[in-house]
Amino acid sequence: QTPSFDLYSTYSALREDERKLQQKKKKKLLENNKKPKKAMRSRNIKREKKWNTMLNDWKATKSRKKKKLRRRLRKGIPNAVRGQAWVHLQGVKTKIELEQRGFYAELVRRSSGNNSGIETVNDV
Repeated sequence: QTPSFDLYSTYSALREDERKLQQKKKKKLLENNKKPKKAMRSRNIKREKKWNTMLNDWKATKSRKKKKLRRRLRKGIPNAVRGQAWVHLQGVKTKIELEQRGFYAELVRRSSGNNSGIETVNDV
């Protein structure tokens, strides 16, 4: 009793169909990913402009435009503004301003009490 179909040839045909389908998918994917460089460049320029606008008005962006900020962060920060963006995102500028508030006055106060041979310059 032999089956009416050849199991090996059926399996082989299915594998071949699957392989062809995978090749079609790859080809289609490659075609979709080939976007003109000019279009990509203009898209990056637009993204940079949007980020610059956000960074210039950081207080409003941080307080009122959280969803927009989150969405743009997920898309990625353009290289041209990445450093400035991280300074704002980490709050570095604010921390430095808070830490150094009155720093010069403190240095003057310290130096005025200790005049042992060092000349103090108060030109501010």
